[in-house]
Amino acid sequence: MTKTPKFLRLLFMLALITVCNFSLAQTPVSALKQMMNVIENYNQNQALEKLYVQTDKPAYNRGDTLWFKSYLFDAATLKASHRSGLMYIEIADQNDTVICRNMVSLIAGMGWGSLPLDNKMFPDGNYTLRAYSNWMRNSGQDAIFSLPFTVTGVKPESWLISSKFNVGQQNNQPNVNASLRFMRVDNHPLIAEQLKAKITAGKSTLGRANIQTGTDGNADITFALPPKADAKNINISITKAGKNDDDDAFVVPVILNRDEKTDLQFMPEGGNLYAGLKNHVAFKAVSEAGKGADVSGAVFNNNQRQVAAIKSEHLGMGSFSFTPQTGETYTARIKVNGHELSYPLPAAKTSGLMLNVVNPFQSDSVQVAISPTADLQSQDTNYYLVAQARGVVCYGAVINPSKGIKTLAINKDAFPTGITRFTILNTMHQPVAERIIYIDHGDNIKLTATPQKSTYGKRDSVSMSVKATDKAGNPLIGSFSLAVTDDAQVKTDPTAGTILTNILLDNDLKGYVENAAYYFINPSADKNRQLDNLLLAQGWVNYNWADAFAPNPPAPKFDSEARFTIKGKVTNFFNKPVFQSHVLLLSKKPTSFADTATNEKGEFIFNKLNPADSTVYVLQAKNKKDRKAGLGIDVNEFKPVIFHLENARSMPWYVNMDTSKINAIQTSQAYTLEQDKMLGVHQLKQVNIQDTKIVKGSKNLNANGGADFIMSEEDLRKSGRMTLKDLLLKNVKGFNENLRFNQYMINMDQKVHLVIDGVELDFFYDGEAGLNKREFYDQWLNYLDAQEIKGIEVMRSMRYSATYFNRFSKNPMDTPFNHAYIEITTYSGNGAFMRKTPGFYLYRPMAFASQREFYSPQYDYKKPSSFMDTRTTLYWTPNVITDKAGNATVRFYTGDKNGTYTFIMQGSDMDGNLGAQQGKITVGQ
Repeated sequence: MTKTPKFLRLLFMLALITVCNFSLAQTPVSALKQMMNVIENYNQNQALEKLYVQTDKPAYNRGDTLWFKSYLFDAATLKASHRSGLMYIEIADQNDTVICRNMVSLIAGMGWGSLPLDNKMFPDGNYTLRAYSNWMRNSGQDAIFSLPFTVTGVKPESWLISSKFNVGQQNNQPNVNASLRFMRVDNHPLIAEQLKAKITAGKSTLGRANIQTGTDGNADITFALPPKADAKNINISITKAGKNDDDDAFVVPVILNRDEKTDLQFMPEGGNLYAGLKNHVAFKAVSEAGKGADVSGAVFNNNQRQVAAIKSEHLGMGSFSFTPQTGETYTARIKVNGHELSYPLPAAKTSGLMLNVVNPFQSDSVQVAISPTADLQSQDTNYYLVAQARGVVCYGAVINPSKGIKTLAINKDAFPTGITRFTILNTMHQPVAERIIYIDHGDNIKLTATPQKSTYGKRDSVSMSVKATDKAGNPLIGSFSLAVTDDAQVKTDPTAGTILTNILLDNDLKGYVENAAYYFINPSADKNRQLDNLLLAQGWVNYNWADAFAPNPPAPKFDSEARFTIKGKVTNFFNKPVFQSHVLLLSKKPTSFADTATNEKGEFIFNKLNPADSTVYVLQAKNKKDRKAGLGIDVNEFKPVIFHLENARSMPWYVNMDTSKINAIQTSQAYTLEQDKMLGVHQLKQVNIQDTKIVKGSKNLNANGGADFIMSEEDLRKSGRMTLKDLLLKNVKGFNENLRFNQYMINMDQKVHLVIDGVELDFFYDGEAGLNKREFYDQWLNYLDAQEIKGIEVMRSMRYSATYFNRFSKNPMDTPFNHAYIEITTYSGNGAFMRKTPGFYLYRPMAFASQREFYSPQYDYKKPSSFMDTRTTLYWTPNVITDKAGNATVRFYTGDKNGTYTFIMQGSDMDGNLGAQQGKITVGQ
């Protein structure tokens, strides 16, 4: 159990003695102390963890390797978490299908590795890297570390599409004009290209059009916008003329930004407006395109008298103060490009406590005011103010409204750097007001990485001196990860989030924080105020007060994992646990042998294991008489997290690509062409050669394994533990769940039939009462995974499906056009109907992420090289370790092109301190 830091507990007690009025009866003070203890015990039982992952760059080319370093902290202290010694890292595509998932072993809270972005597994598109420990799953999806990135494999002839949208009126109905420009990556427009366009809103088709690009690559499309259409779900799919809609389709999201659709929301400080009191109110304006929108206007009462002016300061956020009156209603009116828009404010309450917190920039104290409404001033009822930071109770006070407004000056030293939450609770332990602020002591690691020269030559040796100190200048021993990338090929965002913004800010807020690093760069009084507006607007954090004060708080659902283990249970024929069963564990890669005995609950455990890629363990159980008959083994296999896609739209990489990214791609291609010329390589026109895949042992009814689509044993091996359902959704074009007809289909017009090892599942369907066809299939789709399957063959064309239709069709009036068959070949060859062999269990664990060393060339100028060094990532190291003097040195070589490099260094001393630095290296002649 994580203990509260001693300095925080001491400060809490001092604050309690200072603030509480001991002329009161001891009961309120005792109640406050008891409340503090309950909250603290609950927080310690939760023992939250925070995780950050640095990658070598923000975007990748096909075939690249993603390098990463992870830092897992105890949330209360920001020291290395000793609860978890194992974490999971995974990559999901834009449909939230997990492509790969690996384990990472943690040492002192840190882990590192690499994830190859295989060409077949990672086609061009948008992806999300997620990382978490098993314990973090108790805190919900918001606690999971998430990082979006793109993978592109563009060629000079690849398309780029620029889009602009305008909304007009025609026949009293809004219509959208889409202005599209089609260019190739090599800057040549697509001239006189015949294209087909399909406009969709979700699953509904709004229209179709045949278009032709002009001499400048431009083309326009106009379509009607139905009143009930969800503008945030409209896309234009574009294909070359003569091809099917789903062949080589370029999807262009329709992004509308109508002024009249601007959303304006109001968040009173503390949570409510109160009549008769001066209220502080935050607001946030968001455009239809989902970005912060600058607005200005005023607030009026129901008599049309202005009571406050409003003007956003940063990214559509701002705040104002006014005193609402009983019986009055209030409306904000703003003008956006000639459109006057009105928005109602929340209704003012007549009874309650208003919480106001003022956090001046670079002040040593926080000013807190608790103002009761008139009715509460006549009641002798106590309330309790509680302040928490990082899941630790830091401050508490008893509030009695009968004494009027309560003002407190609280020393900021009571709180660590980061988010602090103030909550007012009533005697029933229910929150009545809440407010969060950001405390900045300026005590992050002072991290500097200084190149020894101002300019370097090509293939020059770079030496960087690293220095890490605390606020007072004392040296720190820390571990830092460093990435150096070529600016000509990699676009880095100087305002991108870092370990500081993620751990100290983002992790404690709901929703997406736009440009979080802005508030940390060159802090000022203005930025402090703007950050406060952000916290007022988005600062509702997830805390379950009902659970905290429950007589028996719910136990965490997910266990912590100190290391990789294999746990399981041995049962007999009657499903009863078997005591002292002898369990053997065997594997060939790596070669290992271990044995153990079950406890009285039939449980066993193997630890000190380190599975490699494709490791398979065989477990065998025997009873006291050395017999395995009648015994069953069950292993606690990892159950993946089910994440939910966010509402944010995913913009394809080829749509509205910014100039710097285009330049980076063009530069990379020019480098490749230049290197090919040096090596005498001639670029030939691409010829696609498709190998005929054969699934060994398949019961395919067609000669020579004929199928429209085949996943081989090699393809499946790269898919990890992906379920059969996810495999089909990701790899079989058009495969989908048809909720309307409660079955699986391909492209909405072909019914899917599953055939496992030659046995069609429909044969067993009639006996499954209460299940529709989709639910029945889900039993098998979710049961089998990629490591149990040898091959997948899809028969959807008449050429291949007719044989299956003739064998399995039950309706003589039906036609084969409406049916598709998917043949699944398993390693066992017995289908999904055979359970585990008695006394044996075949276990394929998730592999650990590879810990290969990043290749960095060592140049010797005496030996000229025949290749051109045009690496995008010049250097990556997960472990820059500063010594007792706070120093470290990093060395690597530049490439073959002049320009600038960006280096980003981040890390921690894993003892409560974080640091990050970004800088430039110049490569001249």
